[in-house]
Amino acid sequence: MTTTSLARGYPSARAFIISSIVFFVITTLVGLLVALKFIWPELMGNVEWLTFGRLRPLHTNGVLFGWLLAADMGICFYIVPRLCGVPLWSEKLGLATVALFDLVVLGAVVTLLAGANQGLEYAELPFVLDVGVVVAWVMFGLNIFATIAVRRHRRIYVSLWYIMGAIIWTAFVYITGNFTVLFTTGIDQANLNWFYVHNAVGLIFTPLGLAIAYYFIPKAARRPLYSHKLSMVGFWSISFIYVWTGAHHMIHGPISQWLQTVAILFSVMLMIPVWTVVWNFYGTVAGFWDRVREEPILKFLMAGTTFYVLTCFQGPMHSLRTVNAIVSKTDWIVGHAHMAVLGAFSFFAIAGCLYAVPRIMGKKLHSTSLANTTFWLMLVGGLLYFVSLWIGGFTQGLQWNDASIPFIDTVIYQRPYWMVRILGGLLIFIGVVFFFFNMIRTLTGEVHEYERDPEVTTPVPDADAGFLHRLDFSSVGVAVGALLLFFVGGLFTTLLPSLVEDSWARPINDEVAYSDLEQQGRDIYVREGCWYCHTQQVRTLESDVKRYGWRGVDAPISLPGEYTEDSPHLLGTRRTGPDLARVGGKYSTDWHKSHFNNPRDQVPGSVMPPFPWLTQDPQEFQAIVAYIQKLGRARHWRPDDDYEQ
Repeated sequence: MTTTSLARGYPSARAFIISSIVFFVITTLVGLLVALKFIWPELMGNVEWLTFGRLRPLHTNGVLFGWLLAADMGICFYIVPRLCGVPLWSEKLGLATVALFDLVVLGAVVTLLAGANQGLEYAELPFVLDVGVVVAWVMFGLNIFATIAVRRHRRIYVSLWYIMGAIIWTAFVYITGNFTVLFTTGIDQANLNWFYVHNAVGLIFTPLGLAIAYYFIPKAARRPLYSHKLSMVGFWSISFIYVWTGAHHMIHGPISQWLQTVAILFSVMLMIPVWTVVWNFYGTVAGFWDRVREEPILKFLMAGTTFYVLTCFQGPMHSLRTVNAIVSKTDWIVGHAHMAVLGAFSFFAIAGCLYAVPRIMGKKLHSTSLANTTFWLMLVGGLLYFVSLWIGGFTQGLQWNDASIPFIDTVIYQRPYWMVRILGGLLIFIGVVFFFFNMIRTLTGEVHEYERDPEVTTPVPDADAGFLHRLDFSSVGVAVGALLLFFVGGLFTTLLPSLVEDSWARPINDEVAYSDLEQQGRDIYVREGCWYCHTQQVRTLESDVKRYGWRGVDAPISLPGEYTEDSPHLLGTRRTGPDLARVGGKYSTDWHKSHFNNPRDQVPGSVMPPFPWLTQDPQEFQAIVAYIQKLGRARHWRPDDDYEQ
């Protein structure tokens, strides 16, 4: 195949990869700015659209969708035709998909910085942009399935299994997390939200990342896949197990004990698909580790595999109630999430780009040494980032469990760990810039001969493998099986609880409803991203009850009936600041005004950014204070004359 025909053969893949790398640079820079704000909270603090609450969702959504999902889609447009032996079904449709997806990402930049935030983790985008994502995904899925349908190679390689599964799972996970969730409130909404958040990682980025790894590890190692049977076990177990685990994000919270237990059980069972995948990847390279030293692509792939197994060991472990009581809502979770998205799946995507782009263009990689430098920068930076937050987060959780330690002391204690995070983030950002430069120079550099791209090989399954063997030749069978297994767990964990738990829809009293002014304040609270740093739930832990009490009176634990009017639910994910579930009436209006203008005037050591524009608008200030003063007062847990007005 000539250089010209190669370059013309993958325009959609090339366009997706280029745009994703551009967003990778931008969103990692935003992430570095976010990290700096923990040390210098006044940094750009008077610029309304550059506060932590605006930049944080831009960073997370930009990395997840602008970089990682777009890169995965571009790499799929490269590997699917090669595995099928035919061109992509429609390059015009592929380019239209790229254009629409990039338009959605650019729209997200504008709307999130403007404060158009729906208040739901990973689902912050406005409704119209959600529709755009769905349309783009349908276009992408149609192109992939149509290519597989007309394939020349009858047998379906495992990467295609994962790609087909990801397309189907993503459709239902995204619709649940961005559309169905809007028709619910309170704990039911929180359950759907965490179903989406956890499965966005587990059933979108995991299968796409593993599809890339299953394709490129044998390619880069120049070895056949270690075991076809292991790949089947991994695929079908992840199809069934992952969908049950979302509720482990709400352990000790105001949800049913049986649902927590189900989530814990299946979280531990996730070790089955993880170990089959890792065993397969390590087994493929076993005996040829010298190639890892020589080849930067293999470095990224095998480091990503190691981070993947560490991530999927941490997840089941911190789903256990005793561990969760320490690490939940701490910086530990931030380190864990970054190891999954950056350390595992971004490393897989980077390896895919380093391998595919030179072959798409018919050129050699611009610089192997630069690729190696990128790897070491991102590896060292990532380890500094992850480990500092694991250590800091664990000690933070231990401090939270001692209610005698003031919350602000636990914030000040984290400062050294946040400094290390900045250093790690800086190294990561430099590595991303080097990666960007290497890719651009490869795309625009001179034409050279390139190494022939060998066909991916895999052991042939035994003739008596039965039903699973026949699925190797049936795209319909794989798709239907993956869908059915998804629905078994999906319906059990999302629909069943809302049907059997009456308390989720029954308000504790009439006072949980919001007045118009309080609802306006709640909308401002969501717009400014306050919910990223403050949870609104007193968990079933003695430390929570003691810490968030008042003048010797223990705070009552949160009940589902307190949240029936809440949409978005705002249970929260992190406690950079203290929980606010029982804060109503603890502080005066003058205190809140001073706190918004400069938080450190009231709480020395606070890392909360200033919000001076809230006090400059009398209507907005009155509204947000009315909302804050509302929180927790419906429980009547303190004497009536013990409230500030």
